[in-house]
Amino acid sequence: MARRLITHFGVGGSTLILSSLSVLASFFMYLIVGFSVGSLRPFGIMASLITPALVAPPICIILLRASLALDLTRKSLLRVREDLEARVEERTEALRNANERLTREIQEKASAEEELWRHRALLEELVIERTTELETKNSQLKSEILERRKSEEKLRESEERYRIAVQASPDGVFIHVHGSIQFANRSFANLVGAKEPEDLYGLTPLSLVHPDSLELVQEKITNFAQGKEQNPLIEQKLLRMDGSTVEVEAHGVPVSFGGTDAIMVVMRDIGERKRAAANLRNLSRAIEASRATVVITDMDGAIEYANPAFTWITGYTLEEALGRNPRVLKSGVHPPEFYETMWNTILAGNVWEGEMCNKRKNGTLYWELASISPVRSSTGEISHFVAVKEDITEKRRLS
Repeated sequence: MARRLITHFGVGGSTLILSSLSVLASFFMYLIVGFSVGSLRPFGIMASLITPALVAPPICIILLRASLALDLTRKSLLRVREDLEARVEERTEALRNANERLTREIQEKASAEEELWRHRALLEELVIERTTELETKNSQLKSEILERRKSEEKLRESEERYRIAVQASPDGVFIHVHGSIQFANRSFANLVGAKEPEDLYGLTPLSLVHPDSLELVQEKITNFAQGKEQNPLIEQKLLRMDGSTVEVEAHGVPVSFGGTDAIMVVMRDIGERKRAAANLRNLSRAIEASRATVVITDMDGAIEYANPAFTWITGYTLEEALGRNPRVLKSGVHPPEFYETMWNTILAGNVWEGEMCNKRKNGTLYWELASISPVRSSTGEISHFVAVKEDITEKRRLS
């Protein structure tokens, strides 16, 4: 029974209950004994003596047990109190620690939130700054793209104009890359006698060079490659597709073709020019050797050329005559109307022919049979006059 009480009420509660039960038991025993002694009253004093003797010991026992029970109860209560206080202190300490931890966590969380907000503000500021920067760069990029597109469009237009100009050029043009012709215009195809420019693609430029010019061309190519000559201009002979020869003037320049370094060569047929130059030289020699006077003046009549016969007949050297007007030879024999008619004729674009009397540098007179013709420029306007005169003084004297 004691174990059940201890299990149910604990040590302190069980002791208190057992002590109370002991006091009650003693009290009931006292009543029973008192009742029993009361029944001996007829026997007189004996009963009165027996009663205290019988009653005193149980009371002492009861008081002693009550004292012990109270002491045990007090100790139990003290232990319970100490246990409760220890538990309360432990719980209080645990709560204090928990509160401190919670406070620290709250403070750390607040600090973390503050740091998070600070980083968020910095991040937002950085995002705004970066966005502004990207918008600026995007605007610049759009401008650059627009400018590049304009430049590319201009480049395409320039390339198209250049291509049209090259294709329409009267000069032969071809481009060779590493010694292989990759482009040729129609004029170059006509120059070498090819049906189409594409027929020349893949040929080496040296295969079109005449053997007489091969050494010169190879030397120029070597000097150009070594940087000794820039844009060399040479006269050479080419072999046409039919085996005939054509004389050309050629020069080359470095270019980029299809993203590769190349050489562009421009050639001009100089056969006609050389023939004209030869004819001009022959004509010049003939004029220089002629016994007839040849004089060339500008529109105002200033002498620009006179052949040796002019000096021989008039006595004026070329240096003395240049820039002067032919009226220096005026003899005074002809009236003003004579010279007016001559000038009106040649200014109208016609040829004037007739006899005139002029005066030499030494003052003597002589007669000439003159033919004065106007010379027109490429625009059709009169730019010069040419006078061819023959001394007929002796003929007039003999007639």
